Amino acid sequence: MERFYLCLVDGTPSCQHHHATLAEARAEAERLAIQTGKGVTVLAAIERCKPARVTWEKIENPIVFGGLRSALDDLTSPEMGTANIGD
Repeated sequence: MERFYLCLVDGTPSCQHHHATLAEARAEAERLAIQTGKGVTVLAAIERCKPARVTWEKIENPIVFGGLRSALDDLTSPEMGTANIGD
């Protein structure tokens, strides 16, 4: 994965665009600072984490509250099979 850069405007929750070079990110930071009147931090991506395969485990003797009992019964009915729970 190639390094990329992001511009984070002060007071905003996230970045909007990736920039391929530091020069592009700096130019965008200047534009955003002028447009918003706020500070802009240029961030460089240094690592990336990918999620592992998601697995499901069947819970023995689940505690089910209220109307959820009928939903659980529907999922474990012979017509539905048990593949929908725990597989």
